[in-house]
Amino acid sequence: MTKTNIFILFIIALIGLSACDNTLDILDEYDDFPVVYGLLNRNDSAHFVRIQKGFLGEGNALLMAQYSDTIYYDTAKVEIHVYERVNKIAKDTMLLRPNYGFIKNEGLFTDEKHIVYQLYKQIREPNGNISYDPFFPLKDDADYTLEIKNKVSGKTTTAKTQLVETISQLNLFPSTKVNLASDFPFNVKISSAKNGKVYGLVMRFKYREINISTGNGVNKYVDYSLPNITSLNTNGSQILNFLLDGQVIFRYLGENIKKDPLVHRPISYVAADYIFIVGSEDLYNYIQVNAPGNTVNYIPEYTNLSNGKGIFTSRWISTSPNIKFNSPTQDSLLNSQYLKGLFN
Repeated sequence: MTKTNIFILFIIALIGLSACDNTLDILDEYDDFPVVYGLLNRNDSAHFVRIQKGFLGEGNALLMAQYSDTIYYDTAKVEIHVYERVNKIAKDTMLLRPNYGFIKNEGLFTDEKHIVYQLYKQIREPNGNISYDPFFPLKDDADYTLEIKNKVSGKTTTAKTQLVETISQLNLFPSTKVNLASDFPFNVKISSAKNGKVYGLVMRFKYREINISTGNGVNKYVDYSLPNITSLNTNGSQILNFLLDGQVIFRYLGENIKKDPLVHRPISYVAADYIFIVGSEDLYNYIQVNAPGNTVNYIPEYTNLSNGKGIFTSRWISTSPNIKFNSPTQDSLLNSQYLKGLFN
């Protein structure tokens, strides 16, 4: 078909999240604007932001999606920085440079010349020269402002975020033995993080399969995701609870681990990692507004960018690894109606 199409690209890469009036009239003919997806994580040593184009154009949008120059900016024609400030005082400047090392899955949009932008911290050498470091920590007490300058149109797009800080775990430690055999759910308690609003937990159930014939072993896992919960505010220190229902989890594992007469799975290898994901209030609002069923097109309705669409904010991810189960839970893994015969 040949008609004017609203063609906008936004790819969400999320695990496992106060609206502001940053509106944009996307019906200005032939006008393009940035579509951004960036989540800063204090625990990362390298930081990346995805920046592409949304636009109006004449022609078939499906064909337009196959050309990299229609969905990616010419890197020579945009200037992108992230500015770090502490107590409103400028501290560091990060330059965003294109990184072509990420492989995009094949799909509707071209995977040719796929670009993700990486942050490089500006460092002034003793001799006065400027160098850039791609590996650096972010500061808890800082805020970060993304700025995209289009050298052709003269437009500037900005977004600002504070970092989600660390949760405190209250009852899940290396020595903890999780009990899923009780009639009552096991309660994973945490204290909420400053600047965090939405909280997720993934229980990564780990086991080992050993080939009976060869004796060769391979480590495997199944992820069980609990429903997200939200804090009352973003001040931190609120007690939040994730409830692990043993019978529900056993049923889920039984549906996702298949019997195999050629292997055995020693119960002694069974353990779990607990992966905590915390999202900012902006990320929570973005997901709520743009969830499937809340919109009929690809245009993100919620954004914290001026003169753009998408999201630039923060999240926090950490893992409590190799937490064991208690003896009653091991017995249930061996003899449960859902799992009988899977472990030995």
